[in-house]
Amino acid sequence: FTTHRQNIADYLETDEMVSAYTSFYLPTNTVKLTWLLNKLPQELQVKIKAMDLIDVGAGPGTYSTSFLDWAGETYTGKVTAIETSEAMARQAAQTIKSLFPNYQHFSVNKKITGENKKILLFGNSLNEMGLDRALNYLKMIDPEIIILLEPGTKDVFKTVLSLRQKLIEKKFSLMFPCPSNSTCPMETMDDWCHQIIHTTHDPSIEQLSQIISLDRRTMPLIAHVYLKEERYNHPKRIVRNYGENKFSSNFQVCEETEGNLQLIKLEVMKKHYDKKMQKEIEALDAGDSLTYEKEKKLENGTIRGKIL
Repeated sequence: FTTHRQNIADYLETDEMVSAYTSFYLPTNTVKLTWLLNKLPQELQVKIKAMDLIDVGAGPGTYSTSFLDWAGETYTGKVTAIETSEAMARQAAQTIKSLFPNYQHFSVNKKITGENKKILLFGNSLNEMGLDRALNYLKMIDPEIIILLEPGTKDVFKTVLSLRQKLIEKKFSLMFPCPSNSTCPMETMDDWCHQIIHTTHDPSIEQLSQIISLDRRTMPLIAHVYLKEERYNHPKRIVRNYGENKFSSNFQVCEETEGNLQLIKLEVMKKHYDKKMQKEIEALDAGDSLTYEKEKKLENGTIRGKIL
């Protein structure tokens, strides 16, 4: 799965290989959805916990597992996993049954039913299926919310940008990470917007990571959340942490200015903060939100500001 992905179709038909995949990727990937959902406004989190989840390209149930864990024992909505690999579908059913024995509303590849509003989740699946198939699922399910969790690469970002435009045309509003529905400032740049999760895992998983030489403590990803029609107040969002020097911490920030999304360089002087706050500022990374008070604009265009 990590060195010969061209053979992945063969692996997906083998229960032993799917089990091995699950043992590593389920505990390392589940943190992604929790990380993303916890960054949404509290009132939206409450709404999400009353909706049904449609997990497209569900694999072994990684993100269905993460969602049920996040939603808690009181969650009574339906979770439907759509998965074409029979071995993966069997593993998904076993995963949910084992981890949530009291949850009775999980199904695989069943007809989408029920009156609840729907969340359509693409978890590392948009990059596999492509834009056209994703739009077909959108038409078939008519979701209230769309969540994307995709690899944090430049090529995938291009596909996500295309879907972003299609969803805006269909009257969806961006909830994460963009401050507004305005044109992405990276659309014409040789760059891409992605987020980064820093985490640690159980020692057994850390050992597996070492064996296969795959870092799962620092995980780049592209995470987007869209909501049909409704709007919320959007924060400024960090795109890059450029690190610190003796005097300041330095960031690239995406914010809306006069109706347009812009990327600005933000310099935050350390002298304003005690040691504890300095460390908290230094730990901010791509995907985190912030508010700041502008102090001055430097000659090179950088904004010197004070984080509030």
